[in-house]
Amino acid sequence: MDQLPAADQHRLRAAEGWLDLGNATEALAELDSLSAEVLGHPDVLNVRWQICRKAKQWETCYQVATRFTQVAPNDPRAWTSLAQTLYHTARVPEAYDLATSKITKFPKYWPLYYDAACYACLTGRLQQARQFLQLASALGDESEVKQLAAHDPDLDALRKEG
Repeated sequence: MDQLPAADQHRLRAAEGWLDLGNATEALAELDSLSAEVLGHPDVLNVRWQICRKAKQWETCYQVATRFTQVAPNDPRAWTSLAQTLYHTARVPEAYDLATSKITKFPKYWPLYYDAACYACLTGRLQQARQFLQLASALGDESEVKQLAAHDPDLDALRKEG
């Protein structure tokens, strides 16, 4: 998709900054000040989804993530957003199916493997979870992935297994 106009880029970065500071209200205000023609841009949808996630507005997250996958089907962030929304709405088997179906399309995107590991673990597929976690570590920053996994309650069954 096209590059955002400079003023909208600035507002989007401001929204990301507010989100990083934990202020979803200000982040949303920045997004609401964007030009109408860029509201469907993948980067805008990604930030909007993150804001809604932080606010635990799962129905809106689902709508935004679905739109994101339609607008940017080749952006792995769209699919991880949708899978995470399914997870947060107690649809873990669907999240697992979605994440694993997209791995072949995005073979180098480690967050997808990490999420697939979590969903596999939660659905009792511990061997697959271990494999996905190893792939996430190999593709991403190994220390970052290990740190995430060490404290992720979704991976408790793997830690208990040893």
